[in-house]
Amino acid sequence: MTFRPGVCSCVMLVAWLSAPVAAAAECVRLPAKDMAKRVMEDKAYEVVFTGTVVGVIRTSESGYRATFAVERVWKGTVTKRFDLYVWELNTEIPRFEVGQHYLALATRLVASREREGAGVPGSDAVAFTPVHCSDALSLDPDLVRYLGAGLAPKEGDEPSILERHAADCPLGVGRKSSTSERPTRRQV
Repeated sequence: MTFRPGVCSCVMLVAWLSAPVAAAAECVRLPAKDMAKRVMEDKAYEVVFTGTVVGVIRTSESGYRATFAVERVWKGTVTKRFDLYVWELNTEIPRFEVGQHYLALATRLVASREREGAGVPGSDAVAFTPVHCSDALSLDPDLVRYLGAGLAPKEGDEPSILERHAADCPLGVGRKSSTSERPTRRQV
């Protein structure tokens, strides 16, 4: 049998072109003015606010809670202190750091896999997480400008889901932990 490099290359090219492509969502970046309109009209953006991260607490092996001191609100009912839960295996969402200022675009955390990954106890507790593809938007000053003045946050500091849940959990889920120590899970 004779080896023919041209035929081999052609066969490899055809095989490569016909192989299934892995599904992956791509984030489309709109101009700030158009994005501001979309954020305000699209129901996927349930909560929109600006604030400074005042605390980050690990809630699971691959998740954490970022607590914000909220400054301005454009959508949703947001108190002066507000928590977002982050599952670090999600792509293209902000990675929040203490002391940094962000525009937070969030939605309810409902998918059980993401809730578990973010360390949110129970299936009935309402929790919010950053909207996919909001990582680049979270630092965009032009988007904030086009959103307008916004409103002040609601009075009061709503306790986090973990703080409300801690009373029911004798094993310590929801206690504050360092980045090296993760909370234990409730044993059944």
